[in-house]
Amino acid sequence: MITGEAAPLLDMQRLIAVLGAAQVEFVMVGSSAAWVHGASRRPNDLDVVVRDDWKNFEAVADALRRVHARPRVPGLTDEEARTLPTRVDAAIVAELPISVWLTDAGELDLFDALSHNKLGERTYAQLLEASTTRRISGVTTPIASVDDLLGAKRFADRDIDRADVSELGKILEVQTRNRAPSIPPVDRRPGLDL
Repeated sequence: MITGEAAPLLDMQRLIAVLGAAQVEFVMVGSSAAWVHGASRRPNDLDVVVRDDWKNFEAVADALRRVHARPRVPGLTDEEARTLPTRVDAAIVAELPISVWLTDAGELDLFDALSHNKLGERTYAQLLEASTTRRISGVTTPIASVDDLLGAKRFADRDIDRADVSELGKILEVQTRNRAPSIPPVDRRPGLDL
């Protein structure tokens, strides 16, 4: 459990702008992706699966430094974690399959893959292939498919995930019913370029 200071409110637009400026290759997952697809629960962090590539790890480290990221460490308060010597470089990004970072723009969670209840580990490439894109803060942002999000939520099976499964299931039904391959989906969420 991570305790201590409250994370700054999520500024998803800023985090995505920074990831884009650093040329990070990522797919948005988790509650932030669910929200972009139309779920009602506002995310409190930005979850992304990053491409497994050294150049991309360097870009991720660059983005983390731009938002003054520091690790959140289970068992330590944020104040205690802040006193630890921290290096933010490609090696540390590559080393950690999952890492949680407290930034000036809110919490950023990095993953090397997404666990799926039926498909096992979904890699960046697999998620990207099934993703849709939205323009967020001027950045073309791959958003994990609702099917991938449902699989991940079912795999995690926490109370919060079970609540999301019902709503994501309804979103998937609507998407399936209204699917028109030649017409991109329109989302009027704040911060999404239209």
